Amino acid sequence: MDAVCSNVKPDSFMFPLKSRVKTVIILLILIAFIPALSIFSVATRRKNIRDEIFTSVPTTGQKIEFIYDGNPIEPPTIKDLLTRIVAAEMPANFEIEALKAQAIAAYTYVCYTLDQESREATNPDEPIKYILKYQNHVECTDENKMRERWGEKFEPNFRRIQRAVKSVLGLTIKDTQEKPIYAMFSSMSCGMTNNISDYFSKNQEELPYLISVPCPGDKLEPKYLNVREFQVSEFEEKINEYNQKDKIFTVNITKKPETWIEILAKSPSDYVTKVKILGTELSGKQVREIFGLRSSSFDIEFKENKFIFTTRGFGHGVGMSQYGANWYAKQGYNYKEILEHFYPGTHIS
Repeated sequence: MDAVCSNVKPDSFMFPLKSRVKTVIILLILIAFIPALSIFSVATRRKNIRDEIFTSVPTTGQKIEFIYDGNPIEPPTIKDLLTRIVAAEMPANFEIEALKAQAIAAYTYVCYTLDQESREATNPDEPIKYILKYQNHVECTDENKMRERWGEKFEPNFRRIQRAVKSVLGLTIKDTQEKPIYAMFSSMSCGMTNNISDYFSKNQEELPYLISVPCPGDKLEPKYLNVREFQVSEFEEKINEYNQKDKIFTVNITKKPETWIEILAKSPSDYVTKVKILGTELSGKQVREIFGLRSSSFDIEFKENKFIFTTRGFGHGVGMSQYGANWYAKQGYNYKEILEHFYPGTHIS
């Protein structure tokens, strides 16, 4: 054996081994590089989304014409539109994960509403007119208004929101059919969010993700409770104003004031669903509109010749609670966990 081995030159034996080692090393480098290529691809796609002008409906391709203050405006980039929407909808000092959740919910809401309008359009060749009208709509497009609101904090606030938006650009909340959902949101729940069928005239089965879910953090907010008082004369004035518009009341105001209004039903999540005023049955939503209440989760007391409304939360309460999202972020939830909590049965992609 030794004689045979001694006739083999060391280089001729080692060369195949070195080649194999080199091959293995190259393969390992390539395997390690694949995730980087994937990340680069995602980053490139995200950059394209940031720079993309929002000129057409993502799902149908129909053209969009953006309207602000009654006039057409230049179409914004997706990044700029979402940055301004988030700035209008959520305090800049909220947790980053809450800001991210808001950005995704806002983009999903825009995609859903544009898709609905596009599918219902009688002439698909005409652009859809999209009116910028978020809750604080002025700040959506008007930088001067944001500067007035934030003052010296404008630059850091705007950059903070931009960072949150950039990190989730292109992501939407989707249902089991892989379609953007009707991503409703409001400021603050009563401790539970609202079923859409208990507030809006919507079929719960068609929007199964807009159901009541717990939101305990909202109860900890300083502005959770609100009290509004109406003198008897003010109550009458509100009823008459509403009646001039909708003509729903047929009973004259002749009874004792303490008998004028009565809560008939509340949802399990503590939102008023049915009220009787002067013999006419109304929804909690209608009563909220008549008296300008902060939410439809309320109690009523007649005391010292005044009607006293005590409300809980702020807004319709359907979908994501913005203050609730911030509370969950403080508990360690990321944006995906926040959104999947408020929109059960959905996913982010």
